[in-house]
Amino acid sequence: MTHDHRVTKSRDLQRLILESSEIESFLNALTRLAVHELSDASEEVLCGITLLRHKRAATVASSSQDAQDLDEVQYSYKDGPCLNAARNQTLEHIPDLQAEERWPEYSQTS
Repeated sequence: MTHDHRVTKSRDLQRLILESSEIESFLNALTRLAVHELSDASEEVLCGITLLRHKRAATVASSSQDAQDLDEVQYSYKDGPCLNAARNQTLEHIPDLQAEERWPEYSQTS
């Protein structure tokens, strides 16, 4: 990523922060910005923000209904990549969910 591209992305993020009057609208805009930056012509990335409170999970923002639906599937199984990332405070990168073995129920449903 070039310096100019990083500056542009920093400005985009700053604009989102300044123009959002509520945290929910900011987080939804942030997920859409992430999808825009990470997707390519051959594949769209889905993005959701999961919040864990008192061992209960909820999606506080998502880039699309598909992203929201996938989060709900995880919550029904009480396991999946987003829940794992939230619990362990780690990044989860799953290039091929069908080949993923850590969450068999979620992978089969998704």
